[in-house]
Amino acid sequence: MKKQKKTFSLAGKDLFLPVAILISLCLLFLDSTKLLEPIRMGTSFLFEPIAVDGSNLGGKINEHFGTIVKISEFRKEFNQMKLDMYEKDVNNSYYTTLLEERDSLKRQLNLGDKEHKLLSAKVLGGKRNTSFKINVGQKDGVEVGNTVLLGNLFLGVVERVDSQGCKVVLPTAKGSSYEAFITKKGAEQGKIVKESVEVLSKALIQGVGDHIRIENISTDSAVEDGDIVVVGDPKVSGFLVVGKIAGLSSNPAQTSRSGKVVPLIDYDDLMSVFVNIK
Repeated sequence: MKKQKKTFSLAGKDLFLPVAILISLCLLFLDSTKLLEPIRMGTSFLFEPIAVDGSNLGGKINEHFGTIVKISEFRKEFNQMKLDMYEKDVNNSYYTTLLEERDSLKRQLNLGDKEHKLLSAKVLGGKRNTSFKINVGQKDGVEVGNTVLLGNLFLGVVERVDSQGCKVVLPTAKGSSYEAFITKKGAEQGKIVKESVEVLSKALIQGVGDHIRIENISTDSAVEDGDIVVVGDPKVSGFLVVGKIAGLSSNPAQTSRSGKVVPLIDYDDLMSVFVNIK
């Protein structure tokens, strides 16, 4: 039998490790002599942008995954912030309501009106261009035609009533018409308007939907913009201020003058009112 000759090659397993060690030592030696510095510099120049981009990309990926991990924590903090805001809103609304109710009561009590029996009521939600609803009704003694006021300000009359609430028609509503008179400034200053107040002219106020129109003002009167309009109608309990005149006509050919009445209170801001049930 012929013996097979053993051959050795660099690819053999027995020589791979020694050769690798030898090459490593050579490279280490050459590196210490700075002979490989040009190669290293060139390699660094070529691969530095790739390394920088890779580092930046890795940082962004790490930041992204860190954010994903913290999403649940962020969500909890956000929900807690919403709860805190809701709680503050509720407290502020409650405080605002109490403050407004106190001011309304103080305003009414300062008049010292003992002739009428007034029932406190809360205005319910909704737009108040021509009417609004309040939370008192037949069970509280409210009837159709009762006057609704705030201080010495006229807000309207009760048009419809049930056991739990009622509808109040503002003087801006179409079809609303009241006898009135005009007096100088001062009657609006939270005082009861009496019959002895100076009357510049009698007039008629009518609601036209989005504002109050005043007509039949005497051309010989000294009425001017800013004067106070007071309701003096049998349908209304007492003399109550509606607002002040604006846009007064000045045509000398007219037999009477007209204009608009600007309410002294924004109807949308109403929260507490009073109903005259006597």
